[in-house]
Order: sequence, then structure tokens, then C-alpha cells
Amino acid sequence: MLKNWKVYGIFFAVLFFVDWFLGVARFYWAPFGPIFTAINSPFSLPLNWLEGKNNLWWYGVFGQRFRFIFNDEIGMAIAFLLMVILQSILSATLYLSLKKLWRNRLIRSNA
Repeated sequence: MLKNWKVYGIFFAVLFFVDWFLGVARFYWAPFGPIFTAINSPFSLPLNWLEGKNNLWWYGVFGQRFRFIFNDEIGMAIAFLLMVILQSILSATLYLSLKKLWRNRLIRSNA
């Protein structure tokens, strides 16, 4: 079980730095935009949608009471972290299940 958490942690760390780099680079060089979207698909689509929302939209969703602690920049940071967490869980789960499948097939073929 601890081994799985290490795999999730490694995937999170790698995806966090890759996504941070691509997320910043896509604003300066257009080809990084589709690369960012493809690497983080399907979780990048809601993030791209939220990028177009301004403070008024965020206040409409969460109310004026939270405007001193919650604006579009903080909302995007939370959405970015959530996207990276979900993408790392998806990627690590796929990796672990494929590794288990390949190991079982290798054991069966050698037996």
C-alpha cells in the first residue's frame, strides 16, 4: 500500500512541474497550449473554461462574502492543483493496473 502512495507521489510531483512549465509557457508561445490540453486531458478542459471567467463570475458562484479571500486567481490556483491531483491519480492508476496486468501475463507465459 505504501508503494502505491509513492507511485502517486512521484506522478504528482512530475505532473506538477511539467504542468506548471507548460501552463506558463502556453501564454508566451502558442504551441504549448494544445500540448498542455493534451497531456492533462480530460481534466484540462474545465480548467481552460474557468480561465475565461472573471471576478464577477467567481463572486456569483461563491457569493460576495468570500471576495476578500476568494477571487479568480485563487480559484484558478485551486482548480490547477485539483487538475494535477486528478490527473496524477488517473495516470498512476493506469500505470499500476497495466503493470499488474503485464506482470500477470509474464508469469503465465513463463509457467
